[in-house]
Amino acid sequence: MTVEAHAQMDLLHIPASTDALPRLAEYVARLGDRVGSCGGLRRNRLRLAAEEIVVNIARHASPPDRPAWVTVDGGVTEDAVWLRITDSAPPFDPTAPPAAGPPQPWTEGGVGLLLVRSMVDHVCYRRVDGHNETTLLLRMAVR
Repeated sequence: MTVEAHAQMDLLHIPASTDALPRLAEYVARLGDRVGSCGGLRRNRLRLAAEEIVVNIARHASPPDRPAWVTVDGGVTEDAVWLRITDSAPPFDPTAPPAAGPPQPWTEGGVGLLLVRSMVDHVCYRRVDGHNETTLLLRMAVR
């Protein structure tokens, strides 16, 4: 998926930790402010999906004593808002089909990526120069 940005935001560099989630939320809010048709509910869906990606990096790809860093950038096209999260963790494709069997919602974990896929219109993954690049795309609300 190639995204042609009409307006792109500055980069955000944050550690992959829950402590950094308020900064990520502020970034998504500023991005949503650039789009009149990206209402609060849709903006929250994008924020929630982005937070889940960052939390997954923190939990599964980052030692607790040395958190990985992620770079976030985003932009607006004529019909969508996009957010790209880049990290240097081992390869992991969040768009890959889940392991066989249903998720176990009564245990911790297992439903985060399903949540991500349900919150946004499109999730794209690429491995570029030793980095994971996950792009979340949210189409504008139809007026």
